[in-house]
Amino acid sequence: MGYLMRRGDYPIQPLILGLVLSPYVEQYYTRALRLGNGDFRIFVGDPLSIVLWILLLLALIGPLVPRVGRSGAFRAVIQKIRA
Repeated sequence: MGYLMRRGDYPIQPLILGLVLSPYVEQYYTRALRLGNGDFRIFVGDPLSIVLWILLLLALIGPLVPRVGRSGAFRAVIQKIRA
């Protein structure tokens, strides 16, 4: 897998991090579900977890949204403000 990642010019560090942390993630995920009696709402019931979910969605969607600064209309508005 590492060879294919190097050949495809992908970073290897996330793979290593995933391999090291995956047993802990699975253990604590199972523990959280047991504490919540199998209810998934335990992961979204806290305001901190809601903020983390929103940040995760922004991180996933952010690269798909075109940058506003590249559009000519945005630059024209900025130039009018500066003038």
